[in-house]
Amino acid sequence: NESINEMARQQGTYFKKNFKHALLFRNSREEFTIIFNTRAESERAIPILEKRFSGTWVVNKYPLVSPILLCYAPHTKLPIAPDRIISYMERILKRQEESDSDELVVSLDNEQVKSIQREISIESELIKAIEANNLEVYVQPIHSQKTGNYPIAEALVRFTHPTLGKISPDEFIPIAEDLRIVSRIDELVLRKVCEFIQINNLSEKEGFQYITVNLSAVDLMVKDIGERIIEIINQNEIPSNSIHFEITETAATLTKDQLIKAMRALK
Repeated sequence: NESINEMARQQGTYFKKNFKHALLFRNSREEFTIIFNTRAESERAIPILEKRFSGTWVVNKYPLVSPILLCYAPHTKLPIAPDRIISYMERILKRQEESDSDELVVSLDNEQVKSIQREISIESELIKAIEANNLEVYVQPIHSQKTGNYPIAEALVRFTHPTLGKISPDEFIPIAEDLRIVSRIDELVLRKVCEFIQINNLSEKEGFQYITVNLSAVDLMVKDIGERIIEIINQNEIPSNSIHFEITETAATLTKDQLIKAMRALK
């Protein structure tokens, strides 16, 4: 939208003129981030920004209102690279949206800052782990009371990092979903499970039925999901019925038509 772009240009000019010593960033969502060098500078800026953004921005003779969220974080070692700072601020904005708060000024304590920094670290290290095939996959047998054996199992993915330690799936899977890389994790898990079945010749062993692998909503929206799964299974030369898929809770957000289409592709 040309009007929104023009308003963003006006705002950028305003920031540069009035806060010359601050760092200014703009992300793909047309949001600005200003980093001040000292607490005193940020405290002086808050009432100035509140006053300016309570008014309008005139674009093509039309007055437009632009919302603003001011965030104060205690002195801490911020990520240096611009993309890391933007990620840092996007995490703050996301938490503010999730809290349903309408406060104009948000103040973060040290623990909240550390939590956001950890999320950003997990983002970059998770991508590295996927690319290096370093995520761990465990196969957990499920006992059958009827037969007394372990005919089925479920695949569990784990992420252990040298400095970040053991990272729970409850922590890294939502991050992967935000980054839209969860399908890469699920594909990695499927490959390792197929290799496990093939190496151990499980499909030939009496009593073995299948191993369950999770699929997310993102997986089900991939156009050629069925073909990609079949290719991975065929590469390991294992029976297709030795793998079962479990749809995760996030997939419930798909429409009925999307789910039916995805199911047919996997049938």
